[in-house]
Amino acid sequence: MIQPQDKNREIVLSKNKKLLNYLSEILENKKCQIYSLGIHGATLQILFSLNPDIALSKLVKDIKTSTETYIKENKFAQDFSGWEKGYWAYTHSIHSMDFLRDFIEQTDEYSEQARLAREENERYLMRKGIFPDDDLWYI
Repeated sequence: MIQPQDKNREIVLSKNKKLLNYLSEILENKKCQIYSLGIHGATLQILFSLNPDIALSKLVKDIKTSTETYIKENKFAQDFSGWEKGYWAYTHSIHSMDFLRDFIEQTDEYSEQARLAREENERYLMRKGIFPDDDLWYI
C-alpha cells in the first residue's frame, strides 16, 4: 500500500481505470503476477506475486516514480505532490488469497460498514455521557 504525501487528500484517482491499467502494465513489465488492484481514498492497494529477480524496494520506487509522473501529466489529482516516502508490504499465505482479493475489491464497502459502526458506537457513548477524544478515538 502506498499513500500520497498529503494523507488527507482523497486521491481523485479513486476508481480511475486508466491509472490502474498503467499500474498493471508496470507490474506486468516487471514480470509480477497481479491478483488485485484498488484505490481507496488515499491508499493504493496492490495484491501481487513479486518476481524473485526484483527487490521489493526497487519495484515500489519504480511504481511511485512512474505513477507520480503519470498522475501529474494526466491531471488525475489536483495539487498531487507525490507519494509518501514509505510503503506497507505484507506477506501472506496462498490460502488467504481469496480473502485479500475480496478485501481490496470491496474496501469501499468494508470502510462504509466500519464508519457506520463507529458512528453508532459514538452515539451510544454520547447518550451515556461519554464524549470520546477525536485524537484518541479509534486509533
